[in-house]
Amino acid sequence: MEKSLFMMDKSRTDNKESVIDYMLSWTLRMSSRSGECKNSSVQNYCERILSKLLFNDFDKIKTDNKSIESVETWKQWKKIDLLAEIELIDNEGNKSSYALLIEDKAYSSIHDDQLKRYKKIFEEEYKDSKFENNLHYAYFTIKERTQIVEDEKLCNEAGFQAYTMEEIRDYLWPTPSDLIRTLAQVFNLCLVLKKQSILLFCSNEQHTDYKSARAWEY
Repeated sequence: MEKSLFMMDKSRTDNKESVIDYMLSWTLRMSSRSGECKNSSVQNYCERILSKLLFNDFDKIKTDNKSIESVETWKQWKKIDLLAEIELIDNEGNKSSYALLIEDKAYSSIHDDQLKRYKKIFEEEYKDSKFENNLHYAYFTIKERTQIVEDEKLCNEAGFQAYTMEEIRDYLWPTPSDLIRTLAQVFNLCLVLKKQSILLFCSNEQHTDYKSARAWEY
């Protein structure tokens, strides 16, 4: 039976203990323009998420006139939740390599000195490699920002950038206030179209129920 792309990366294990690991792994891999994603809209969303996690900027890859050439991921590598190797390429064909370490949490918190320990392992792994000068560190959680105050302090101490799923979602998709304004615009447009339709309907002098039709305008 062929595996879903959601489950296919460079890991040596199929341990499914963390749905977040799989979600982020799939998202990062689908950001590559030479990858398996066949839907351009999905690929664009994934690219912006990768740009945020890597540079803390949803649009940096695009504004730097670069594209994502390749992304490879490993889950639970040396107890690190997610490791990603990313290759970017600019309009002139110049390539740059980045390695991203992601520690993710559902409802638990950072314990002991795990971020610093993982960072040390990460730095030792990429010493003297093409990634050495472009190592990045991200903490990702499904908790709200107000719930990770202590974790955020530990992230700052260890040089990690903290992100919440809610913040990324709200940036990429319309906020409730935006949606309300959009619905109001649609409603007003419907009223205009209704009025126009009634006026057109009533302009037919042969219609026997002219007064009744005009009443619907209001």
